[in-house]
Amino acid sequence: MYYKLYSDAAKSPSSDIIGIGVLLVDNHNQIQARFNGKATDNHEAEFKACIESLNFFKSKLSKRDYNKVTLTFFSDSKILVDSLNKRYAKHYQNYVNQILELESEYNLVFNNWIPDNKNHGAHNLANQALHDLN
Repeated sequence: MYYKLYSDAAKSPSSDIIGIGVLLVDNHNQIQARFNGKATDNHEAEFKACIESLNFFKSKLSKRDYNKVTLTFFSDSKILVDSLNKRYAKHYQNYVNQILELESEYNLVFNNWIPDNKNHGAHNLANQALHDLN
């Protein structure tokens, strides 16, 4: 079972409100979701978006299928992807630990950075989620 999971965050410049966009792709079928939250900066917002996207993904699976899953996670946040691949983040280690714990339930997980222009789906959903609150 192979899935692609994209996440992105959008932060309000005037508050700690964030919008989170999630795009799950399975055999060319897409499931979209958007959420809201709070973060003190853009980096924290991206870590929270990753956690939210992994929780969303988990909610779509049967527990008995976890060990059959190969997941490729995509984000346009270099600090997020680099931190996950190094398993370390100076200021965000708590989030790294939470994410790695969520990912450990699956057979295989790849964390990949993509440029902004390849993450339009999750980006648009994050902006919509932020706009929903205004």
